[in-house]
Amino acid sequence: MLELRDTAKEIEKCLAMSRKGFGDGWSEFREAEKSYDKLVQIRKQLLQNTLREKELAVCSELHFFSDGSETEEWKNKSAEQLGIFPKDAMGLRYVQGVIGTHDHFTMDEGEYPVIEVKLLCSEHFPKTYVNVYGTKEVPTLYDEVVQEGNRFILKSSGDDITKLVNSGDSSRSTIKLDGDTNPDLSVYRYFDIPDLPEKPNLDSVR
Repeated sequence: MLELRDTAKEIEKCLAMSRKGFGDGWSEFREAEKSYDKLVQIRKQLLQNTLREKELAVCSELHFFSDGSETEEWKNKSAEQLGIFPKDAMGLRYVQGVIGTHDHFTMDEGEYPVIEVKLLCSEHFPKTYVNVYGTKEVPTLYDEVVQEGNRFILKSSGDDITKLVNSGDSSRSTIKLDGDTNPDLSVYRYFDIPDLPEKPNLDSVR
């Protein structure tokens, strides 16, 4: 937490320095950007460490959305309503299928595959996607993922998807073994993790 606050102060210092003049403003702005990116990562890691210590996770599907940083509606919500659950009460789900595409300019239509492994709460685990369907080549499949040591197995078929899981997020697949690692602002506030300071803006150099 101390490192987080020190980095936030560093950003504010860099922003103040960047406003002194155009001559060295650009270089100071770039330093402020780097410090800000560092702070974002520190804050994310702080949340993950907190969740791990408490044996919790955040559901991969949205539970609550903070409509602006000034809102305090989250204070009236329970942990579950914010998407925070005991990790051992959640489940990994595998989904495959395709989604149709339509280009409004060329009127071309197509399909792209959907493959995901997400950690979900008991509310979202059984839900299906209305826009995901199957084809002969890629049939629709929803299945529970069972972890056996370092292997990940589909419960119904017994298929081993370890290679897919280990490949991580990509343009072809979505892998969220630990749930949502970049959740809504309300989750950070629930654990008393400070908000991010003002993001460096090029206008501040001008």
